[in-house]
Amino acid sequence: MITSTSVVTHTFNQNKELLHLIRGLIKSNFRDELIIVAIGEEDPSEVLEEDLPFSVKLLYLQRPSSTLPLAQAKNIGFSMAQGEAIVFLEPNQIPTKDLFKNTLEILELSPNVIVTGRRMEIPKLPHKNWSYKYLHAKSKKLKWDTGRAILTGGSFAMLKSLYIEIEGFEERYFDESANIDFYLKADRKGYSTVVSKDIWTYELKNRCRPMSIDLDKLIETSILFYTKWGSFPSPKFLKAFEKKGLIILNEGLGTVSRA
Repeated sequence: MITSTSVVTHTFNQNKELLHLIRGLIKSNFRDELIIVAIGEEDPSEVLEEDLPFSVKLLYLQRPSSTLPLAQAKNIGFSMAQGEAIVFLEPNQIPTKDLFKNTLEILELSPNVIVTGRRMEIPKLPHKNWSYKYLHAKSKKLKWDTGRAILTGGSFAMLKSLYIEIEGFEERYFDESANIDFYLKADRKGYSTVVSKDIWTYELKNRCRPMSIDLDKLIETSILFYTKWGSFPSPKFLKAFEKKGLIILNEGLGTVSRA
């Protein structure tokens, strides 16, 4: 039986979204541990109440935003986690009322899996005293397939012991590249990904201001990923830069360079 769970999140100037995630944890009767790795300038402690029903660990990761250290933030959060099971949530996601109950049931039956699930989109930030009934009424189902879109969608759960065996996230990759690499490593080791039939989270459509992207770093990590796996992690993303005339891409040869 799984006796403890840690929720891990990383934020980049997303205090408004984080506040609703925290309220969701309270409303879902979460009682264990929340770990926040903060990357931007906003201070998440400003939205933390004094008498939360769960413990909170907060770490500030001071790095230039252009380097997109999200994989490092995940690794730090997971290493800090004391729970037997870990649920990673993006700060703009509110857990459903039964997320933890349903997740632990799956992990207890199948401990060697990574669990993820579909989300429901909230077009605007909910009011201060929202209810799950309100969220459901204001949300709409997002269409996800069972491929990379759902795997890199931002929320997943697993036993910490499995995370250690997979050896964490590759910090030389951009976030989506690191996520895809993580799932491919899990598959190579014989571990499966389960897409829960239940709706996992409500996703707040409001986004933080975008991070700037280091184009040279993007090219470097894309080539690194191709060398390891024989394909680019996000060809549509790269093609968008190609259309802007910023890079030259050849998927067949596995080359990408500045234009």
